[in-house]
Amino acid sequence: YPGRPMVPSLDCLIILRDFPFTSSLQRSAVVVGIIRGNQRAGLYVFAKGAPERIEKPCTPESIPPEYDTNVSQYTHHGSRSLPLAGRPAYHITWEDAPTRPPP
Repeated sequence: YPGRPMVPSLDCLIILRDFPFTSSLQRSAVVVGIIRGNQRAGLYVFAKGAPERIEKPCTPESIPPEYDTNVSQYTHHGSRSLPLAGRPAYHITWEDAPTRPPP
């Protein structure tokens, strides 16, 4: 989303858990840990997939105003659309990340 960096500047990203694409969910996801220096700085969840599956769990204010128009234009012209969404994972601890499913 323009003007709103999702992840602040960082030293290192670590993928703690990878959830491969499944046709039933129509999305894939990762849990990513951020390391600054030698400190654990935070966890984020990122997902990509079908537009309706990525839009649904998002808060309305986090979706760009032109989202639906852009998706419609691309699909109308036969192009595929693969949106990406992410958010801080306050509900997951570093210890739980490797075993817990994404929200």
